[in-house]
Amino acid sequence: MSNSKAGALFTKAGIPFEQEPDWITDGQKPDFYCSGKLPFWCEVKDLERPEDSQRLSEAFRELRNRTSNLDLTGQGFAYIHEKFSHCDAKNLVHLLKRALKRFDDSDAPDAIVALVPMNPNRHEYIRFAISTKTHGTVEFHSCIARTGTYGSPDGIYAEPYDQQITQRFSTGARKSISADGVVEPGQTFLVAIVAQKHPETFSLWPQRPRDRSNGSGIRNGSVRCSAMRTTSSRTD
Repeated sequence: MSNSKAGALFTKAGIPFEQEPDWITDGQKPDFYCSGKLPFWCEVKDLERPEDSQRLSEAFRELRNRTSNLDLTGQGFAYIHEKFSHCDAKNLVHLLKRALKRFDDSDAPDAIVALVPMNPNRHEYIRFAISTKTHGTVEFHSCIARTGTYGSPDGIYAEPYDQQITQRFSTGARKSISADGVVEPGQTFLVAIVAQKHPETFSLWPQRPRDRSNGSGIRNGSVRCSAMRTTSSRTD
């Protein structure tokens, strides 16, 4: 909120005020001195959500909207990079639909990861599973990474690290390889959803849920009023 907007609010409320009063000669000068029956100092604070936070919030809403009508069960958490795009959302949900169906199979994994890596080949896809110490068997469904390696969200890593895995490509090809040459937990990716079995219709949550009263815990703007210690040359 700007000082001009705050001044307009005081005027509308009938509160007399002085902006940055020049009779304050020492100490912290407030944005406003509001006089009247109960005088007070006022500092205007801008609590607008940062631009990057707004983009991530919008990206999550898009993912939630795209997954809200899935006729599949499960529960997922989203991990979103600041370079996320609408194209990434479309790719990810396509991968997620295929991945969630695996929970109905006799050899279903304990968790799935739908992933769009950095600089992906969006026309080809890969699937592979790794054994982990904390998440059981985790199956990855991803666009092909041009680097040949895949980032891993939520602290998911192969245990043992050098276990042999089978990569299954959308072209029909298969390849046996050591997991340490494929999964890189610290590698950046564009977007991912980590999902687990759940009896109800699929639902999506942010990576780190915050204040759910408004989804962020951040208000759009406010005026904070408080007592301040100053030295004044003014006499009443």
